[in-house]
Formats: sequence, C-alpha cells, structure tokens
Amino acid sequence: MKSETYTRITVCDDVVAMARVVASNLVAYSRQCVADQGFVTIAFPGGGTPIPLFNMLRSEPFASEMPWAGTHIFVSDERMVPQEDDQSNMGSVRRHLLFNMPVPSDNIHDVNTQLSSSEASREYSEELTKVIGLKKSRSDRSLDIVMLGLGEDGHIASIFPQSVEDDDKSVREVNYAYQGRPGSRVTFTSDFIRNAGKVILIVAGDNKSEILREILHGDHNELALPAQRILRKDSPVEIFCDRAAAVELLTEFE
Repeated sequence: MKSETYTRITVCDDVVAMARVVASNLVAYSRQCVADQGFVTIAFPGGGTPIPLFNMLRSEPFASEMPWAGTHIFVSDERMVPQEDDQSNMGSVRRHLLFNMPVPSDNIHDVNTQLSSSEASREYSEELTKVIGLKKSRSDRSLDIVMLGLGEDGHIASIFPQSVEDDDKSVREVNYAYQGRPGSRVTFTSDFIRNAGKVILIVAGDNKSEILREILHGDHNELALPAQRILRKDSPVEIFCDRAAAVELLTEFE
C-alpha cells in the first residue's frame, strides 16, 4: 500500500536558506507560545543537519527576536555519553546554539547520561511531565515544538527500523548501533512526537533524497521506515529540505 502523508514541504535552495526559513518559523511560533502560556518548550535533534540552524538562531535578527528567557530546551534523543563527547546531542546543542545565549540554566533539560539508559529514560519522562504540566491547557500531552532530522535508513530521533514501541511511554531506552555511533540511547517515542504542537523535520543533502522520497511516496511500512510513524492525518508535519535532498521529489514533477 502506498504511503498517504499529511505534510507541508518547503524546498530551499541550500542549507543556509533552509536554516533561515526554519529559524523564522521557529521564532514566530515560539513567540506565540510565550504570549499564550508564558514559555515555550522545544526539543532539538542531534547530528550535523541542525548546526546551520543553530548558527542562524545565534545571528541577527533571530538572536534578538527569540524569547530565550522563556524557552525550555530538550533533545529528542540522546546517546549515553558525557556531554563533552562529540556524540552527545545536548553537548552539540550547548556548543553550537546555547553558548553565551540568555537561556536560564534551569530551562536546559539534560538527559542524565550517568544513569543506565532505562533509569535515564524514566527520569527524562518525569522531567517532561513536570514541565508540560506547567502549561495552561491540561490537555497538552507533549512539547510545543519537536524538531527532527532524518536518517539514511528512515529513522527519526533514535527510533530505528524494526523497533517496537510502547505507546504509553513518552521516552524509551534504545540499544542500537548505527554507523559506528554509541548504541545505548534514550529517545522520544513516535506517539509523544506526534502529539507535539508543531513537528518539524529538517532534511539536507543528496544522500537523503532517496529515503525522503520513499517515506513520502513509497510503500507504507512504518516498521521498516520509522519516519512514516509521524506522518499521519491527525498530526501533520512540516518538512523543510534543501534542493539536494528534494531532487527525487522535484524530478517527479518535471
């Protein structure tokens, strides 16, 4: 069965243009959340794809427009390594985005990587519940913004092909070695991601073009292509990609 997706796709000329468009989108939505409830909750991904966005958010006019003091920062997944390690997702967020920015230290929510992945996932879930509970709307079940990257195998966060999830959880432990990177991790579940106020998927590079086409227009197989788990009618996703990542999508319309 072909995949039926409910998304808005924005194709940008390059990664810098994509970073600028996403930064504008992120700042506008964050300001609205702060106006409505006094703060905004955001989860960022790891890897190299968001780094141009981090640089953009640190530059003007976005650095002045972003409501840093009212922003709570999470990561959508984390490897169980110290933050000084290059493989740490929050370490990357701190180095490339948060360094010398006016975000209160209490608003930066780290995964405790000194614990076991099982214990860390439980603790992070409790931290999420505490912060989400501060919202005016008691119906909220997730964060305001969850941003994700896309793996070449179709994974998002640390939800990998053939993984089975527990829909009752917001965070789960993972043990999966991917491209030689640390296998012990914690990750948001797809159910928790789908319930976010805004889900943003950023995709860059020609090495992602085939998998992007597959998750959007290939056979629907959520077990093999975890990114399809968030592409549902009741949880639309905003996809931002550069022209290189979109080349196979664009070819379909030529």
